[in-house]
Amino acid sequence: MQPLPLPTPAAPVFRAVADSAVLAEFGSRIEIPAHQAVLRLDEALKRKPFDGLLETVPAYVNLLVVFDPLDRKSTRLNSSHANISYAVFCL
Repeated sequence: MQPLPLPTPAAPVFRAVADSAVLAEFGSRIEIPAHQAVLRLDEALKRKPFDGLLETVPAYVNLLVVFDPLDRKSTRLNSSHANISYAVFCL
């Protein structure tokens, strides 16, 4: 089994949280670049939310993105992950 990749501001790691959220991790310890990346993604999702987005919860090095998995306009978890990934690369 390979070790999990460590998240960085330039290469975040996305983890599913139940069936209605994704956690975007930008670091493994509190550092300014990781926190700035969290704030950029949070702002990007607020400016252009995807269908079904319910809430974002920023922390020091990660952002919890909560969405409605039953929203007919919303996409599945994998597609929501892709939407979040796209927002990261558009920053």
